[in-house]
Amino acid sequence: MEDNYLFLGWYLDENFSEMAEAGSKINSDTTLYAKWESIVVEPTTYKVSFEMNGHGEDISSLENLTSLPSQLPLVDDLVDYCFLGWYLDENLTELATPGIEISKDMILYAKWELKTYTISFDGVEQVLDYNSVIVAPADPTKEGYTFLGWYMDEVKFEEGLKATSDMEFVSRFEINQYTISFDGVEQVLDYNS
Repeated sequence: MEDNYLFLGWYLDENFSEMAEAGSKINSDTTLYAKWESIVVEPTTYKVSFEMNGHGEDISSLENLTSLPSQLPLVDDLVDYCFLGWYLDENLTELATPGIEISKDMILYAKWELKTYTISFDGVEQVLDYNSVIVAPADPTKEGYTFLGWYMDEVKFEEGLKATSDMEFVSRFEINQYTISFDGVEQVLDYNS
């Protein structure tokens, strides 16, 4: 039997008008003609669901598929997490390949990674997870100067600040001034002048 064809029987003519009957006598050389009918075989299709793993918006399942779509659903990064792709397993070890054939209903699993940010104090960097509290190093010292604080542009670092982007702080100092009196005349001088 041929794939995608249904055998309808043996016939005595090319036009399939006279069917050969089992048990009929044959009196001479006879050619029998096989009659076939094409049948449409619908491919088996499957459903692909998407597990967001606790982040992002739910994505509707895709149905009537014989392979993964050539473009898997795009997912935007979140404020706190980066989307790393779709995986075939719950342990997120086997990356889903767009366009591969499938043979069963499937669930694709979203892999996420918590965002990290580089926080710098006078060039000394620390990498923190999103929304972690930033801890400034000990106040630096500089002879003849008073430490004013850690600044990012004109914004002063405040205790309790959280890592929500890369940040670069620099120490800011003010030169110490001294009042000198000589014969009743006072003069204010900067350190070391």
